Amino acid sequence: WRSKLQPQSLQYFFKVLDLNKRGFLVQADLWTFFREVHAKAGEAAQYIVVQDVIDELVDMVRPKDEGKITLEDIAESKMGDVFVTCLADAYGFVDYDQREFTMAEQHEDDEG
Repeated sequence: WRSKLQPQSLQYFFKVLDLNKRGFLVQADLWTFFREVHAKAGEAAQYIVVQDVIDELVDMVRPKDEGKITLEDIAESKMGDVFVTCLADAYGFVDYDQREFTMAEQHEDDEG
């Protein structure tokens, strides 16, 4: 679970995410998974707009063929671990979403 950047891990997770076995993901696939992550994140995600996250995920991997995210796109983005985490792990998504706030707190702690 922790080594999502490894090619074998990305391949495994891509097969899980590719519900229709097309060899690519579309926004509807991302919605299917992130909707559940969003619901499980509860209060921590109450102000998050689902479509904004979907758009961020697409921007993150920069698919070569607009509207179709392939395993190759995810691997080449070097963001596969974040991409998979946001779609499969509510706690991991919250950590990712709060990263700027967390970094600011750590910076204050380091200075103070």
